[in-house]
Amino acid sequence: MPYALSYHNKNNIDLLTLYSKLIRKICPFVNYFSPRIAESILKKQHGNNMNKETNTSPSKIKICFISDSFTTDSSVLRDRISIIGKLDRTKYDVYFASFHRFESINGLIAKVFMTKIKNNYISLGTNLTIARTLLEKLELDFIVYPDIGMKLLPTLLAYSRIASIQITTWGHSETSGIDTIDYFVSSEYFAGNLSHNEIQKQYSEKVILFKSLGTFYISPHKLFVENNTAYTNKTITSTPTTPLTPKSPTPKKFKTREELGFTSKDHLYVCLQTFYKLNPEFESCLARILELDPNGIILLSNTFPFCKSHLTRIKNIIGLEKLNRIKWFGSLEKDEFLNIVSISDVCLDPFPFGGCNTSYDAFDYNIPVVSLPSEFLHGQFTHGLYKKMGSDMLECCVETPEQYSQLAATIGINEKLRHKINRNIEMKKHLIFQEQESIDEWNYFLEKISF
Repeated sequence: MPYALSYHNKNNIDLLTLYSKLIRKICPFVNYFSPRIAESILKKQHGNNMNKETNTSPSKIKICFISDSFTTDSSVLRDRISIIGKLDRTKYDVYFASFHRFESINGLIAKVFMTKIKNNYISLGTNLTIARTLLEKLELDFIVYPDIGMKLLPTLLAYSRIASIQITTWGHSETSGIDTIDYFVSSEYFAGNLSHNEIQKQYSEKVILFKSLGTFYISPHKLFVENNTAYTNKTITSTPTTPLTPKSPTPKKFKTREELGFTSKDHLYVCLQTFYKLNPEFESCLARILELDPNGIILLSNTFPFCKSHLTRIKNIIGLEKLNRIKWFGSLEKDEFLNIVSISDVCLDPFPFGGCNTSYDAFDYNIPVVSLPSEFLHGQFTHGLYKKMGSDMLECCVETPEQYSQLAATIGINEKLRHKINRNIEMKKHLIFQEQESIDEWNYFLEKISF
């Protein structure tokens, strides 16, 4: 799949549209049009309306979310978990489907979520034919693909017309280019300075810009720490089928800076992002920050191994004398990841492809996030979250790489400034978490387009 196209910061609508046409031509097994929908279209063309003829009351609208990313504690799950859980069940029958067996689900939050939706979970089998057969039985009105382009089988399934209306949104912040996907749901907060018409030119789908954020985002600390028995030390009541879990003598706690190998004099700049978000221009900003702040230490992730040429490039850009102030972290559990974020002074939002969930993580601990927004959705999330918190919060968003480095270093060095921003975030972050308007707008949108 052309997953990496998004990271080149270009308008990819032409490439992805042509790519999708190519896939349809050379992989004809992806092409499918539901006989049920075809029959419905023919009846409408001939002026027939079954509900009018039989005088039956309309049944609840059937909607299915399809993703292979929901079976782990992924960013896609965190973006969508509450939207799925809080859709109006008096209006909608809500299903979830993936190409994983229920038993293979892992992750702290994924297991809780999947247990709650277990009765409406569909395991789609091992191929497109099985998946289509299972989904056709539901006679779906809507399918939502939250992350087209990230997982192979759900992406190939999106080439099928199984529901009358098929939707995607920002799990993968890119147009699908697939002509069987009708809508792309985004937010006015993530539009930057572009008009709706300008944004539409980036998408093969019809773009819907919510007035809300479009996500009912739950605090990462609540999800992965307060919900984690290793930290809460709660005793589980014994039942005939559930033996008593021994109470741990000491609950787990976040490690301090010192326990993690840092001192109070260190200024910690966190950027635990995947390596393909790093480019030479951003890496030059990292070098500049270390130049401006002699006590600065930059925390990077090497969860996905860097190739030799990339490591060489980083070494050349950062310089050997500063390289020892880059600290690398391997694969971390989510609570350990949040621990690193919580002890940091500044969060560095990479550009042009920025973060979303990582910015939420930082804001949850009142950590300033420095951002250089780009013109595309993938570079607008942090700016949009600041905008939602209030226009006065946009002081952490800049226009040039040099401004980025200067601001990051200033916040890292200037303790009074940093604490002021900390307090402002603490006072206003409630505006970006658990936004009820997002639930209301999803309910309204789905109801509106169903007629």
